[in-house]
Amino acid sequence: MPGQGSIGVDSVVEFVWSIVALRHAIGTNEEITIKVNGVDQRGDPLTDAFCNLTIYVPPLGAPFLEPICETIPPDTVHFDPVSGKYVPDTVQFVVKVVSTGGSQAQGVRGTVLPPPGFIMPDTEMPTKDFTPFNVVVGDTAVAVWRMIPTPQRIGKWFVFSVQIVTDDDQTYRCTDSVFVVGLPFVSALLIPQDNVGYYGGENIHVPIFIDESDQKGIKDIDLFVRFDPTIVNFVGIQRAGTLTSNWTEEEIEIPDPANEPGLARAHITNATTPLSGSGTLLYLEMSAVFGAPPNHLKNAVSDLRFDSSLTRINNGTISTRLTDGMVTVSGECIRPMNATDKYIVAQNSPNPFNPTTAIQFTVPEDTHVKLVVMDALGREVAVLVNEFRKKGSYTSVFDASSVPSGVYFYRFETPNFHAIRKMIVAK
Repeated sequence: MPGQGSIGVDSVVEFVWSIVALRHAIGTNEEITIKVNGVDQRGDPLTDAFCNLTIYVPPLGAPFLEPICETIPPDTVHFDPVSGKYVPDTVQFVVKVVSTGGSQAQGVRGTVLPPPGFIMPDTEMPTKDFTPFNVVVGDTAVAVWRMIPTPQRIGKWFVFSVQIVTDDDQTYRCTDSVFVVGLPFVSALLIPQDNVGYYGGENIHVPIFIDESDQKGIKDIDLFVRFDPTIVNFVGIQRAGTLTSNWTEEEIEIPDPANEPGLARAHITNATTPLSGSGTLLYLEMSAVFGAPPNHLKNAVSDLRFDSSLTRINNGTISTRLTDGMVTVSGECIRPMNATDKYIVAQNSPNPFNPTTAIQFTVPEDTHVKLVVMDALGREVAVLVNEFRKKGSYTSVFDASSVPSGVYFYRFETPNFHAIRKMIVAK
C-alpha cells in the first residue's frame, strides 16, 4: 500500500513496508524503486522523486524429501496350518519421509493402492496426511497403511507403492515388496455326532463328509478312525451313492487287531478322475457289540476319532481339517424313529465349532433347496446348497476357516418351508 503523510521544512517523515523475498535457488541482487510525490501548500504538484535500492537475497534451497518404505513383516507372510490363516493377518506398509532440502516441506500426504492380492480394511483410507503434516528441515514424518492378504494358491511377491505429494506439487514415489506364501490345498473331513444305530442285527452306517473338493486333484484318501471296540466293531465301508461310488480301489483293515483293535483303516484310490463336489465321502460300516442282554434296554456311545497322525489325502500333499464325531448304539429292544414326513433342519454339530461343522436336513419332497450362512449382520458368508434335491436326508459341511470367531446363522429355504438356526464359531 502507498504511504501517506505531511512533511515540513527541514523535517523527515518515515514510511515502512514489509517485503517478503521469494525463494531463490541462487543468491541475487534485487532492485527496489521507491517513488515519492506530493503537493505544496497551495496544492500545486511537486516534482516526483525516486529512490533506488539494491537488496541482496541469499539463496534458499527448495524443500526436498527422502522417502523410506518398509513392510511389516519385512519379507514374508507365512501360512499357519493350525489356524488356517496367514500370519500376520495384516501387513503394515510404513512410509517415512526425511526433509533434507533447504526449506520446510508443507502439506505432505501419500496415496497407496493395494496391490492385487491385498485388500484394505473398511477403516483404512488410500490417501493419508503424514504426521507431521508440515515437515521442517531435518525432521521425519510418517504414515502407515494396513492391508489384508487374500488367499494365494501359488506363493508370489507383491509390490507396495506410495505416491507422495506436497502443497507445492512436488511428487515422490517409494516401493517395497513382501512375499506371500501360497496356501496348501486343505480338505475338511467330518464325522457327525449322535448318529444313533440299531443293534438288532443291523449294521450301522456312519457317514464321513468332505467339503468342496473341486480343483484339488484328490485321487488318494487314507483314513484312520479310532473307536471303542467294546461298543462297536468295524466291518468295512460302503460307497454306493457317495462321492467315491465310482472309485476303483479300496483297502480296509484293522491294522493291528492284537494291540489296537479299535483302529480302523479305509484306503481308497482312483487313478483317473479326481474327486469332485462336497458331501458324503463314504460310509463306515459298523456292527454293534453293546446291546445284548442285560444291556438290551440301554444306550452306549463310542467316540469316532480321526487319527490325525495317520490320515492322509494324496499322500499328505493336501492338508486336512478333521472333526471327530460319535456313534450312539441302542440296545436290541430300542429302535430309534426317523421322521421323514416333514422338513427337518437339525442344529449344526458340533456347536460351538472350529473350523468345521455339519448341518443335517431332511426334505419330504423333491424340491429346490437353498442353505446359506450369514454373519450377525445378516450378510451372506457362504452358500452351502443351492440346487434341486430329491426327497431324503442330507448333510452339508461348513468350513469356517476364513471367517472370524462369533455368532453366525444358517438359513434353510425351499418354496414351502424356511428355518433359521444359530451357530457359534469359537477359535
